[in-house]
Amino acid sequence: MKRLSRWLCSHQLSLLIFLIGFTNNLAPIFVLHFRDKNAAPFWQVMLLQSLFFISYFLVVVPGFYLVKRIGSRRLAAYSSGACMFCCCLIAMLFQHQYFTMLLLSIAGLALALGSLRVVVNAEIMALQSAKDYHRQVARMLCNDTLGALICPPIAMMMLSQPSQSVTRTIPGSVTFFLCVAFAFAVISYFKLKTDSIGGRQLTSATTPLNFSEIIKQKTVRSGFWMIFIFIGLEFTIPLFVGLLVLQSALFTGSAVFISSYWALILIGRLVALQINASIRPSQWIYSCSIAGIALLILSAFFPAFAPILLTCLGLCNANLYPAIFSQHSKSLPPSIHYISSGIFLMGLSGGAVVPILQEYLATHLGLHGSFVIVFLSYSALVIMTRPTQQLIDLTSEHQPQLELT
Repeated sequence: MKRLSRWLCSHQLSLLIFLIGFTNNLAPIFVLHFRDKNAAPFWQVMLLQSLFFISYFLVVVPGFYLVKRIGSRRLAAYSSGACMFCCCLIAMLFQHQYFTMLLLSIAGLALALGSLRVVVNAEIMALQSAKDYHRQVARMLCNDTLGALICPPIAMMMLSQPSQSVTRTIPGSVTFFLCVAFAFAVISYFKLKTDSIGGRQLTSATTPLNFSEIIKQKTVRSGFWMIFIFIGLEFTIPLFVGLLVLQSALFTGSAVFISSYWALILIGRLVALQINASIRPSQWIYSCSIAGIALLILSAFFPAFAPILLTCLGLCNANLYPAIFSQHSKSLPPSIHYISSGIFLMGLSGGAVVPILQEYLATHLGLHGSFVIVFLSYSALVIMTRPTQQLIDLTSEHQPQLELT
């Protein structure tokens, strides 16, 4: 038991990133579950997807000031405790027709996850002094992808089937959400017991700074918009691939396709870790976006096999976020890590906006035709990549001028 406790203490950041990725990927599972059961109108079901991502926009500024006031360790512990409480509420409400209360509980879970990412993003940025910073970011994000990969099959199995106990039948959803709540309780305990990595340095570094000063920097703003675009396309793809499978005559098992998508992202990131580190992040962004556009065009010519081809976009997306994140954070001085991390985190709200836009297009162009929004998103990344790289190079040359005190 002591050995397990020491292992959990030393790997708590990796475990927390895994758990965030696992819980965050409940959003498309909720959408597919309620859509399949016709439990609510489609626009209400789509709110579930939006809640998980709009929370990143809402929670960053309060989260930033909470970090300065109570420290990263306590914020992570209290946020994990809030996640535990919300998971327990969801466990009680999921099997009943209390959709409004369930929506509020999921919103609370999303806000707590957002505040956890405030701490996690800054702790990842604290690794920027490493020579292989891009690899370090990709390696950390593999934990997030692993959680997102494991979540769909387990969640779909547990939410749709009851689990048997010795004395009575317990709904699978209750068991599932209570297990997730227990995992957050463990994280909360160890965050209170030990300091988070770099937490004290990061907290003290943010004390004299103002949020509005950082948003004026072009590097931070371009990072926000590229993350906004990418996160939108990254999370709308598996959701609408799952919806395509639901109406397909050739394929079944939407959760399998979603898991396959995240499996390809994980495989792509692991492969990227073995590739020569001399490849610049801008080259990753440009080449992966072009490959994504090619797959989208191919799926338009072979619509019957669109679910398979669109699932393969996971390989294209594998290294995009690590490349965008490391490219825009590498040149930032340590004194603005927490605030710039928060602004990048606000870019995750793209996961709320892009699926809503695609849902609107789906009502007019059909599910397959709605992927034009993904095509436009990849095109925007291609257009922004070269000007952004010139901006990053210029920033690196004048880095001492960016130190804010």
